[in-house]
Amino acid sequence: MVTHSFVLVGDTCLSRLSERLTQTLQAWCAAWGLSRAELHIQCARAWDSPTQVPRTTWLRLGTERKSIWLAWPSDVNKGVQRLMFRSDERPRMESDAAPLASGGVAFALKALTDRIAADLSVDGVSREESCTPEKRLFQRGSGAVSATIKLGDQTLFCLFDHGVVHAVAERPAIRQPGIVPVKLNEAVRGVRVSLPVVVGQVEVDIGSLLTLSVGDVIRLDTQVYQPAIVSNEAGTRLFGGYLGASEGELALEVIH
Repeated sequence: MVTHSFVLVGDTCLSRLSERLTQTLQAWCAAWGLSRAELHIQCARAWDSPTQVPRTTWLRLGTERKSIWLAWPSDVNKGVQRLMFRSDERPRMESDAAPLASGGVAFALKALTDRIAADLSVDGVSREESCTPEKRLFQRGSGAVSATIKLGDQTLFCLFDHGVVHAVAERPAIRQPGIVPVKLNEAVRGVRVSLPVVVGQVEVDIGSLLTLSVGDVIRLDTQVYQPAIVSNEAGTRLFGGYLGASEGELALEVIH
């Protein structure tokens, strides 16, 4: 039995890939003096638009896990040349400057393929000329995405396998800010806390409690010379001290 993976591509995935590809091509246009207004990009699931893909030779960029295929018409050099050079430059292009202009277009297209490969996370790129994408990439559930790029009157085609699509569309990990070290004494210096002071304890029965009156004496379980206990709100002993007076107010002298 032959099995293969089945991967669906959602609209969010298409949107992320389209945004990344748009940024890449806009940067390329700016670097080579082309108008961004001439650029239009449309991404679709590869199995939804197989008829749009031309029957021509392709350039393959990538590795075993990530591959990009690119194809364009045979007259793409002339079309891009018209976009790169203004109308007042055309007479010079058609004369002795034509070979130089054509060479510049070749460099520009080479830069385009390199930029697409780099920006779409295809590392360690190998170039393979005159190849054809595998038919499985156009089958439903292949995870591949095709892109139609309109550059003036020229149409370029791109095909991204699932490895590239997944790398581009995968949600980036959320990076939490690092913990800044602080000095504990300075951080808690202004925090106010309540410290219960326990002088002593006693247990009485309900009958004795009900008969108490003014002037009665309740004997505690501590001696007068024993220190009072200072604890936290959970009842954990923190330190001891002796009760006294300071500047007319009740005070506690810490001893340990």
